[in-house]
Amino acid sequence: MDELYQAAKLDAGTIIRHITEHYHPLRIYQWGSLISGSHFSEMSDIDIGIEGITDPATFYRIMADAEIDRGLQAIGKIEATMQEFQNEVLAISGRTKMTAMIAAQLLENFYTCLETIFLRISQFFENNLPHDAWHAALLERMTLHVSGVRDAAIADETRILLDELRRFRHFKRYYFELEYDWARLDYLLGVYRRALPLVSSDLDSFKSFLKALGSDR
Repeated sequence: MDELYQAAKLDAGTIIRHITEHYHPLRIYQWGSLISGSHFSEMSDIDIGIEGITDPATFYRIMADAEIDRGLQAIGKIEATMQEFQNEVLAISGRTKMTAMIAAQLLENFYTCLETIFLRISQFFENNLPHDAWHAALLERMTLHVSGVRDAAIADETRILLDELRRFRHFKRYYFELEYDWARLDYLLGVYRRALPLVSSDLDSFKSFLKALGSDR
């Protein structure tokens, strides 16, 4: 949990810097579990108040720029690392236990990064995820078009692929005796390769929806 807390603090700092550089607010206020850490959980959000920005259009642009863009940039870094791993490390070292662990960690990082984006979207529009099995519920919710509220964040085709990675991450996290099977990892790396352009396109479309939503209000 401490690793998640530190990552969330870094995310908050990135968002605050982005808002400061691009939107020039009078003040930014932060409160909540990230300040003390005493009530932080993996479902905690980043509580920020902005003084000096009053129009909804700017607010929605902040949502798009500071949350989804940050996540997509992180995914770009994961993809660069994945390319280096597959083209250099794996090509030289082969399919060993060590390279299997690296592949598994990159797949976990990719899904966790996406889940953070999805969680922010859910918190912004709905904020009522179930406490039990919320990881699966969150992914399913991202395919929903909520009339009068928001568009779907991802297509169902994307969800099906991402659910494979979500389930793999669950077993990697909670079943420590898991032996990495390279046949399974090769399949999941193929899923990752198919999912990456789909989810990137889906989130770009969702960003456009957010900006249009802000302009319409």
